[in-house]
Formats: sequence, structure tokens, C-alpha cells
Amino acid sequence: MAKFVNVVRYVVKADCHDEFIELHSSSIERGDGLYGQLDGMLSQFLIKTGDYSYCFVAIWESERSLVQARTLMIESLNSMRHTLEEITPELGVTDPVSGPVILEQ
Repeated sequence: MAKFVNVVRYVVKADCHDEFIELHSSSIERGDGLYGQLDGMLSQFLIKTGDYSYCFVAIWESERSLVQARTLMIESLNSMRHTLEEITPELGVTDPVSGPVILEQ
């Protein structure tokens, strides 16, 4: 089975930047939620792409692993939703994409 990747783009409210980072850091320490190690998650990254923009990237053993973790990831997102700006009315506060790894070195 091929590895699978999901990417989520966020824009953080200017006055919530520290809280956003703290929510992610504390989740890692607890080992739960979006940034805690979930079954089938091989690695994860939080990337700062601008002053207030970030991308979360996770690499999974399989698409099934991602699907099984989706409920927990949404719960974690809901705990930090108040720190995020709406990207567009159609997208809301996240711009998620996912797919199989095609090339890896």
C-alpha cells in the first residue's frame, strides 16, 4: 500500500498567534489530536508559510490510516478553530488536500 499525505492550510488571527502555537505544542506533549501521534501517522510538520499563515503536513502509512484518524483530527481542529481566520466563504478556516505519495526519495 502506498503512503498517503494530507496538507491543511491555515491563516491565524493576528491576536491569536501565540495561542495557536501553544495549542499545537500542548497537543504534541499530550500525544493526542491533530499534532499528537495518531495510529498510522509516520511523521508530521507544522510549516510557517507567511506572517500568519501555516500548513500542517502529515505522512500516513495508508489512506485508511488517515480516514480512521479523521474524526480525532477534526475534534482537535475544532479546539483551535477560534484562532483561525476565514480563508474564503467557500473554504472556511482550512484549505485541506490529501493524496497518495507518487514519488519519494
